Amino acid sequence: MGSRGRIPKGLGPLRTDLRLTEDDTIVGTSLGAEKAGTKSRISALLAFLNVVLLAGLLYTTFGRSLTPSGGSMIAIINDTPSPMIEMSFSYPGGNLPIGRVEPKQSIGSPVQNPGEYDATLTFKDEDGHPYREKFHIKPIDELLINIYVLPVWEEAIVKTADGSEEKVFKRSQSRVRILPSYQGENLEI
Repeated sequence: MGSRGRIPKGLGPLRTDLRLTEDDTIVGTSLGAEKAGTKSRISALLAFLNVVLLAGLLYTTFGRSLTPSGGSMIAIINDTPSPMIEMSFSYPGGNLPIGRVEPKQSIGSPVQNPGEYDATLTFKDEDGHPYREKFHIKPIDELLINIYVLPVWEEAIVKTADGSEEKVFKRSQSRVRILPSYQGENLEI
């Protein structure tokens, strides 16, 4: 049935133990074949892990811009003593004309989140003084960005009724302080 004494091609250099069964089939074990199988499994595992790592890096770099949401909610909170009139929030890729926000009130709007960016908030106070502040936004997986607008207090000299001068703090008529605050997803709600 078979040719005794002939070893099929490919088994010669790898064989360590060969035997012939009753139906003339050659059965052998080979340390070289086992090592080759282990090496191929390790290579496949390393290739798979590299693909997973590359996919993770690509998602963190580009994934958020590819997802349909990819944005966050911007809330602007007026903590100044006067209303903010003709307000506008500008960021790369957009401009939100907001209108008027009363003191101690807030207004919000969703924005497409371009990642880390510089934004500009412009408005006028009730007396018509213009304000324009640039600030940096650095959201990291945040769903809500609260932007607090606070007054800047400047030292001023005021004459009293008796003619003496006193140092007091007055609200600046050209500057405000912008304080971004970030809130991520709360899974305990």
